[in-house]
Amino acid sequence: MVAILILTFTLLCVARVSLSSATVATAMENQEMSNQISTARTEGSSLEIAQSKLAAPSRVKEQAASMGMASPNDVMMIDLSGDVVKTDSNGDLSLSRSIAAATQQAA
Repeated sequence: MVAILILTFTLLCVARVSLSSATVATAMENQEMSNQISTARTEGSSLEIAQSKLAAPSRVKEQAASMGMASPNDVMMIDLSGDVVKTDSNGDLSLSRSIAAATQQAA
């Protein structure tokens, strides 16, 4: 009877130690994951700031000017309403339909 009580007590102690160690391991993994999330958020914020700086219109104009680019003096519009290129039902270019459209437009 005493041996059974000692064995039961020992098994309960082993189970408690196992659960405690699993709890500690889970808590450590949780802390590590929280640190990774915090690091990712910090990096994301830094990237957003860098993107904002790089996309600023004044910086783009400055970089374009340093490469010899300039704003155009005048603007022209191209009318593509008479385009003869046609597509088929799949959205692929169709030579036969394009030729037919060009022939109708020329007539």
